[in-house]
Amino acid sequence: MEITRQQVDVLPGLVTLDWMETRTQPIALLDVVRYLVGVLDAPAARGWVFEVGGPDVLQYVETLQRAANAQGKQLPSVSLPTLASKLLRRACPRTGCSCSPTWTPTRRDLVGSLVNEAMVTENGILEVVPGTI
Repeated sequence: MEITRQQVDVLPGLVTLDWMETRTQPIALLDVVRYLVGVLDAPAARGWVFEVGGPDVLQYVETLQRAANAQGKQLPSVSLPTLASKLLRRACPRTGCSCSPTWTPTRRDLVGSLVNEAMVTENGILEVVPGTI
């Protein structure tokens, strides 16, 4: 969410591309830290890979809009026909993407990964670290 917050800080508006409709389950950094700390000394966690995500299923564009709303900012959007995410990844260092303190290769890789849905498919973490996903 920190990268999303920083992105919203520098964006004057959104150019909505087809891959921005990809579904995700954004999760707060504090929740990720809670899960990481929770599995440190848990014998039941050894040797397992856990999926974590927030409770809401959102399209990426909705995530940006919610982050903007939380900051009291309106992000007008314009929808464009399909553009390859590869083009956007190449443009990222030359545009507003590099205006935030987030390392540009990290942002580039994140944008490139958005063509894949990031959905929690199992909740095994809840057996080790109780709480809601």
